[in-house]
Order: sequence, then structure tokens, then C-alpha cells
Amino acid sequence: RRYAPPPIPETQLECSYLDSFEYTIHRPTVIVQGLGVSCLLAERAGRTWLRWLRVRRRQIGITAFLYTLLHIIIYLAEKGTLSVAAAELSVAVVWTGWLPAILMTPLALTSSDRWVRRLGAKWFTLHQLAYPATVLSAAHWYLVSEKMAPVLVHFAPLGILEVVRYSRACTRK
Repeated sequence: RRYAPPPIPETQLECSYLDSFEYTIHRPTVIVQGLGVSCLLAERAGRTWLRWLRVRRRQIGITAFLYTLLHIIIYLAEKGTLSVAAAELSVAVVWTGWLPAILMTPLALTSSDRWVRRLGAKWFTLHQLAYPATVLSAAHWYLVSEKMAPVLVHFAPLGILEVVRYSRACTRK
């Protein structure tokens, strides 16, 4: 069975709170597009935008993690019991959603200044888990929607930004 959020017609006057909430959670395109555009503007607009993003990158990461938790809560509420959810773990569309959440958990827990000092250089190594989490999130989105265009629209800006960052790092050496 393909997992997809149910469409909510505009003419539907009565719908459950959970359906409306799920509709909102499964369609964060405005937020993702805004973040992608902000990242690209940061590269083009100069140091002001880069500084703005650098200062807020922790909040952006924590927000992504909290969004993921909310997504999981709604998924579990839809399934009804943990045993039903656990039975679906072998399905690619499900494990590509759970694995990024698992990878993001230590990142969220160690995102404070105290943890940065405590872990030292290991903190940076640990936070490299954000890259596979991002790739798995893109795979999850594709498997849920079965459309590549939205995935590319939302994740290509991050890929472009990473290529630019990597090329700049290589030219500095």
C-alpha cells in the first residue's frame, strides 16, 4: 500500500482535526522553498545573508527536528498502535522516514554550546550525520509522492549550495 496523506477538498466542510493537521504537516512546501531560496540568496547577496543564516543555523536545525517529531506523532496517531507502525518498518517509504529522524536525534540533543565544548572535535564529526539524514529525507519524500520534480525543487538548492561551499573550500586550500 502506498502511503500518502489524504487530500482535503476545499468543499469539505467537516473534517477531523487530525486530517487537517496531517494535511498541513505533509505539505510544508512554503517553508522548504523559503529556506532554499534564503540559502541561495545568502550565496548571492553577500555577507549579510550568510551571517543571518550562520547565526540561525542551530534554530533551523532544531526546527527541522521538531517538525520531524511532529510528523512522527501524526504518523503514529494515524497507525493507532506501535505494533502496526513497527510492522511497516521493512517498507522503504517508512524506513526512509524513520532513519533520518534517528540520525537527527543526537544532532538535536547535542546542539547546545555546552555540548559543542564537551565533545570538541567529535561534535563536528557527529554533526556530519545531517548529510545522510538529508539524502534519506529526500528519498522518503520521493517514495511518498512518487514524483521527482517536487523533490528536486526543494532539495536541489541545498545540493547547489553544498557544491558552492565545497568549491570555495577547495579554492582556499
